[in-house]
Amino acid sequence: IETVIAVARFRNGPLLGAGGLMRAYGAAARQLVAAAEEAGVLENIVETSTVVIAAPAGSVGALYAVASAVSQLDSQPCEAVASEFVGHEVRVTFSVARGLEGALLARMCDATAGASRQVGGGPVR
Repeated sequence: IETVIAVARFRNGPLLGAGGLMRAYGAAARQLVAAAEEAGVLENIVETSTVVIAAPAGSVGALYAVASAVSQLDSQPCEAVASEFVGHEVRVTFSVARGLEGALLARMCDATAGASRQVGGGPVR
């Protein structure tokens, strides 16, 4: 997590002791996070993995359409980050939320009538 919360305590305040001080700092941090969430300024960080999918060159549009649908339906990141044509097939590299690799591959296979296969990247093989 790349976040720092600083809490200042002024002199001559009440003596809270170690436990009270930790509770006060924790309460201040929780209030700050709640206010940031309410204001919509917190960024949700999602772990992603890379999946490389190969399919017939004529299926490139279907691959991109599936990635867009996965991103919208699952509300998780799924985007094409690179593509290359190798012979009569296209290889598209996707960045996908960790855990959705299998769903992405299954949907790609459905969209290409079973002609898609994973050729690199994430743990699903």
